[in-house]
Amino acid sequence: MAELCFVAGVAAAGVAVGVVAGVEAAKALPQLTGVFAFPTTIWVDRAGVVRRIHAGFSGPATGTHYTDLTREFTDFTLELLAAPAAQ
Repeated sequence: MAELCFVAGVAAAGVAVGVVAGVEAAKALPQLTGVFAFPTTIWVDRAGVVRRIHAGFSGPATGTHYTDLTREFTDFTLELLAAPAAQ
């Protein structure tokens, strides 16, 4: 997240809930259902609306999966950052 914010030239907030699973995940994020994988990434737009949820991780060893996921995460994050601030 910090690297993406540096590249985009913006300040952004990130929240680390910690390592939780099952019932504990539901307690940590009660507004979400089905948090079954770690990590779970949640994109929230400027209006506070959850725009996308991604569960799981594809690391560099997964080759094109990692490259595709990194590009998708970056493109979507930059799209949200480019949107005008909520009125």
